[in-house]
Amino acid sequence: SVAAMAMLTSSGIPPFDLVVVDNVMPEVTGTQLIRALRLVQYPAYITAMSGSASAMSEMISAGADTFLFKPIRLAALSEALKAAGPKLSQKLNFPTASAKPDSCNRISPL
Repeated sequence: SVAAMAMLTSSGIPPFDLVVVDNVMPEVTGTQLIRALRLVQYPAYITAMSGSASAMSEMISAGADTFLFKPIRLAALSEALKAAGPKLSQKLNFPTASAKPDSCNRISPL
């Protein structure tokens, strides 16, 4: 929405590490939001999503770091988050392949 875009591009708010953007939103498209964020050099890793193949090229061209087709599988989302870099991986505390189901860590808030 326009309010979210204004909040994210405001210089008074610390930037988020990750922004996940759908292309279909009220008032503005995800592509418009990505362009606005990149225009002000917003430092977040941006993961875009849509069910439309044409939206993929638009959103990547606008500055998205990764793109996910909807519906999104958990494995694809996990890979996109891991691609965001070690900083996010550490914050999210991804469980290792050897972790037992009862010992898996929950995702912590950013």
